[in-house]
Amino acid sequence: MTATQGELDLAAVPEPRSPRPATAGSKKHGRLVIYACRVAVLVAFLAAWQYLPKVSVLSHHFRFLDPFFISSPESAAKAVYDYALGRNGSPMIWSYLWVTVRSALEGLAIGTVLGFALGLFMSSSPFWYEVFGVYINAINAIPRIALVPIIIAIAGVGSAAEVIAVVMMVFFVMFFNCLEGGRSVPPAVLDNARVLAASPLRMMMRIRIRYVSLWAFAAIPNAAAFSILGVIFVEMIAGTGGIGLLLLEATNNIDTTSSVGLIVFLSLTGVIMVRLGELSKRRLLHWADSNRG
Repeated sequence: MTATQGELDLAAVPEPRSPRPATAGSKKHGRLVIYACRVAVLVAFLAAWQYLPKVSVLSHHFRFLDPFFISSPESAAKAVYDYALGRNGSPMIWSYLWVTVRSALEGLAIGTVLGFALGLFMSSSPFWYEVFGVYINAINAIPRIALVPIIIAIAGVGSAAEVIAVVMMVFFVMFFNCLEGGRSVPPAVLDNARVLAASPLRMMMRIRIRYVSLWAFAAIPNAAAFSILGVIFVEMIAGTGGIGLLLLEATNNIDTTSSVGLIVFLSLTGVIMVRLGELSKRRLLHWADSNRG
């Protein structure tokens, strides 16, 4: 007796519970409340950033509130505008941003695929994790930043070193998340598949991979942040093109305002990358939302 594809699908995904009915009006009201809270938090942050440094007692006792070190929202907004249009001696940022984002996306894609594949395999094969797990943990304990000079020496100054650094950072984030996702399959689900005479390979490709996929997408925000971090660090050490080069110049000139403006661009880029990951999850794992609850 062998398991059919439909039988394995039933074994892989528990029967969804009936969600509570929600009216369109209540959903719209809930979204408006969320947006209002987001705006309130942003306004409060900008107000504190603008006015707290002007309190002499605070700026005197807390160095991080000195306007020289944290700039101001008005000056940061002007720096963002200048970088966007290439005005007032600031270079137009888009070509620099593309260099950074391209390397980050390449390393993110490679590191995600490698971490996903190895995490899926080792969660399905505990024996091999017992053999290689200690070495993986030992490599993971090495600060990746300490390896960047070696990567630059081997791969040279350029995008290759940036991609390798990103892969090393993203891989372990994805691997351990996917490993834990593969281990989170309820034993009853696997027992049902064994009763249906499913082979270990079929259980891995039809059951375990679904849980691994969910955990992989859950790691996307951290992986995206690490990908940008890896590229920026290599660019700042090697002095190559990209946002890292602009940050290095701003740091050498002690130009806090320019640094904050560049950080704004990096932050928005990270938000966009995470949002694209969420949209991809909804597109590729549409069954996850239908079985939530």
